[in-house]
Parts: sequence; structure tokens; C-alpha cells
Amino acid sequence: MLTFNIVNFEAGTKNSFVISDDERLKITESNTKAILRILDLHDIKASFFVEISIAEKLQNLLKAISAQGHEIAFL
Repeated sequence: MLTFNIVNFEAGTKNSFVISDDERLKITESNTKAILRILDLHDIKASFFVEISIAEKLQNLLKAISAQGHEIAFL
């Protein structure tokens, strides 16, 4: 069973580069879409654990995850 966490993670960056919350969400969405493509290519289903604080901002991504038959759980 594969699981992935989608969380509002505020890690430090190299050279104190600042990333906005919107940019973090775009990166998260882009990376998750790449994972979805790989899972689809290999016909693998997974569970995605999503932090509730960002779920509303990622509605389209959550719809894509669900449409491909993956499980979604909220943290």
C-alpha cells in the first residue's frame, strides 16, 4: 500500500530564499500531479493524507485524486 502526505510544510530554503504560501501550494500541486501520472501509468492506487488546513485551497487536486480512484483522508 502506498501513502502520500500533503501537508502545509514550511521548511527552510537555501540562501534564505522566501517562498510564498501560494507558491508552496503550486509546488505541492505540481508534484502531486506528477505522482498521479506515475501511479496511473502503473495502474497503482494509493492513499493521500491531506492536511485539512490546505484542503480547501486544493479542491481541484483533490477531485483529480478521487477521480483516479485513490483514497483521500484528512489530517
